[in-house]
Amino acid sequence: MRKLKLELELVPATSFNMNLRNNFSSEDWDIIRRLVYKRAGHRCEICDTTGRMSAHEIWDYVESDSGNFVTLAGLICLCDDCHMCKHWGYAQMQADVGKLDMVSLEKHFMKVNSCRKTTLEKHKAISFAEWNRRSSLEWQLNIDYLGSFLDEELDKRGIS
Repeated sequence: MRKLKLELELVPATSFNMNLRNNFSSEDWDIIRRLVYKRAGHRCEICDTTGRMSAHEIWDYVESDSGNFVTLAGLICLCDDCHMCKHWGYAQMQADVGKLDMVSLEKHFMKVNSCRKTTLEKHKAISFAEWNRRSSLEWQLNIDYLGSFLDEELDKRGIS
């Protein structure tokens, strides 16, 4: 299957709440997310739209003999639709209680990726299989990336 511009990134059940928002005060998280928005020019870094944005954390999952690590690999600015696509399982839960239209989300995914529903369905199957496998493992959080991200942003502003 070809590389998609917008992919699902399902968080394993065993690492729910392992994120920056839950590990920092709301004030500190606001500083971080605003830096992400500013760096992206307040545009979605996947579909290039403007409007309400979210700071999305990109995670690498590394399994090793010394433990399994969920490592922060980056931060990007996403529109609500792209962000919900990333968190498809959560989006489905929101749709189940009438807070989100999954048909609209499917259309967004297919438009961004210039693909058909069959591609979406294959991608979902692969993503959920990986989610099931990863959800059987325990994960340790590594957010070392955040230090270099903040250092870079401060350097741009002449603050040391």
